[in-house]
This record gives sequence, structure tokens and C-alpha cells, in this order.
Amino acid sequence: MAHPKKDEWLAALPKATAKSLDKLLSDPKRSAKKLSTAFVKALQEAGYPYWATFDISKLIDLRDGRARGLMPLPSDLTPAQRALAELCAYEDDVGLYFFDSNKWEVFCIPETGANRRRWLGLTPGGVLDQPMDYEIGGVAKSVPCWYAIQRAMYADCRVTDFFKQLPIRRRLELLGGTYPAAYGLGSLESFVDLTALQNEGAEWAPAYADYLLTFESASWRRCRIRRRCSSMRRSRVRWWRARCRPGA
Repeated sequence: MAHPKKDEWLAALPKATAKSLDKLLSDPKRSAKKLSTAFVKALQEAGYPYWATFDISKLIDLRDGRARGLMPLPSDLTPAQRALAELCAYEDDVGLYFFDSNKWEVFCIPETGANRRRWLGLTPGGVLDQPMDYEIGGVAKSVPCWYAIQRAMYADCRVTDFFKQLPIRRRLELLGGTYPAAYGLGSLESFVDLTALQNEGAEWAPAYADYLLTFESASWRRCRIRRRCSSMRRSRVRWWRARCRPGA
């Protein structure tokens, strides 16, 4: 999918970087590997933050839920970083990570094109993109939910306390917002004890099951293994959805 303002964002980059990316982005038969290499190099040159992982399996998390460190708010990006983020937002096949010494470095940016567009505000967001108050440096600031959770996880080390202060219904909503996981938040299940739920999940569970049954991104349809995983998951959700019905 071509960026509607590709030329405008390329103009914000150094000439050599812009020329290299423009050549690849304009080629209908471009190599995803070459494009990934070009974006990784450009992000490194732009000083974009990245996060270390020693587990290579985390690089192919189908839910886009692996830890990606504290992602910057789009408003905090430099002009070059914003330009690259915008261009990446319309590319679904780029791998934004690289190997350094004995570990993999993953750029602190949503992995899929759809999630990058949400992050940048190019398409409507979900529950994780809604604003909330979070204390930063002793001052309460309005930030997206995903940013508050990431700060609690990676910067302030108080994610358990963060979730304890939230009503159970809000915790459930945030848990639901992580599928298909965005912003590296694929492990929120540990903060909601589903086995202890009583009436708190009566309204949330059926609606969430319906959402899961209707969701299937184009990137999942392109891969046979992912289609099989999706089919198995949908069968389990249908069984769960039936149990959610009154009197079941």
C-alpha cells in the first residue's frame, strides 16, 4: 500500500536515504528483505530507539505482542524519525529489527502496518489508544493507555500496582485491546485473573468473543500456517461464545 504523502515524507529525509528508499518503494517487484534492510539502516541513522531481546522466537510473534520497550509518542519523534515511521506505516512486510553482537535489537515501533497507522493517528484507534491520566515526573499527564502501560512496565517498574488501581471491567477492556496485540502488550493476561471472574465479565465476554470471530487481517490470510492457527482459534472462540449465552 503506497503512502498517500510518500514524496512529502521522503523530502524530510537526507537526500541519500530518500533516494534509496524511493527507488525501493517505487518498485512493484521490490524485495521485502532489501526494503527491511534499507529501513533498518535509515532508522539507525535517525537515532530511533530500539530494545534488546535474546529470544529469536520473539521476532515472529504472530500477535505482534512481543516486548518492544518503551515506544515514543509520535509527538516526540524527530522530523526524520516521523518521516520513516510514516513510510513504514504503509509497508506490511518490513522486519524492523537487526542482530548486534549476541542479541537481537527490535525497534520500539509497532510491528504491523495497521498498528503503526493506529499509533500515528492515521486510522481510528482502539481501547489502547484512548487517553488516560498518568503521572510522569510528578506531574499527571494525559497520554494514550498503551503509553501509560509501557511506562509502568519498562520505565517505572510498577505495572502490578498500575493494574490493581483499575476496576476489573477496565482491566478486561485493556486485555481485550491487546488482540491482535499492539504496542508489544501481549502479556496482560497475568494482570486479570479470568478464573476469579464473577459477574464482572458477563457483558464483556460475549462482545469480545464476537470481535474475535470477525477479526482476520489480510496478513493472516496470506500465510497457510497462520490461517490454520486462526481457524483453530476461531473454533475455540465459538465454543467459548456458546458458553457465554444466558442459560448455557
